[in-house]
Amino acid sequence: MKKHFIVLLFFIWVSIANSQAQLSNELSILPLLNEGESRYKELVEKNMTIARFEIDLVKQSPNRFAPVKLVSGRPYSVLLLGEYNVINEIELKINTNINGSLVSVSDVKNSSRIIETTFKPDKNEYYEFEIIVNKFSAGNKVGRYCLIIAYD
Repeated sequence: MKKHFIVLLFFIWVSIANSQAQLSNELSILPLLNEGESRYKELVEKNMTIARFEIDLVKQSPNRFAPVKLVSGRPYSVLLLGEYNVINEIELKINTNINGSLVSVSDVKNSSRIIETTFKPDKNEYYEFEIIVNKFSAGNKVGRYCLIIAYD
C-alpha cells in the first residue's frame, strides 16, 4: 500500500510540474504581446493605418513567410520584433513574384531582435515578408515574433 501511495505521489508531482512548465511557456508570450500592443498604439496615435499585425512562431529552419498585398508608391513602416530573451538576431527579406519566381526586393539584417524600416513598393502586388532568425539565445530553436506593417 505504501508503495502505491509513493507511486501516486510521484505521478501527481510530475503532472503538476508539467502543467506549471506549460503555463510558464504560455505566459512567455505576454512581454511580446505588451510590446506589440504599445507599438501598435503608437502607430494608431500617429493616424497610421495598420495593414498587418501578426504574432506567430518562427523556427530556425524553415523561415516564416507573411504575404501582404501592398499598394505602389505608398511608403510602409515595417516593424519586426523578436521574442525577448529567445531571439537575438533577426532578418527581414521582402520578396515579390516576378515571372513566376520569388525575387528579393529588400533585405534588412540586424544584430538585435528588432527591425524598424520603411518600404515603398513599385507595383500593386502581394509581397512576402520573410522572417529569418539568424541567432537564437542558448538552447532555443523556436521563438515568437511580432510583425506590424502600417502606412499613412
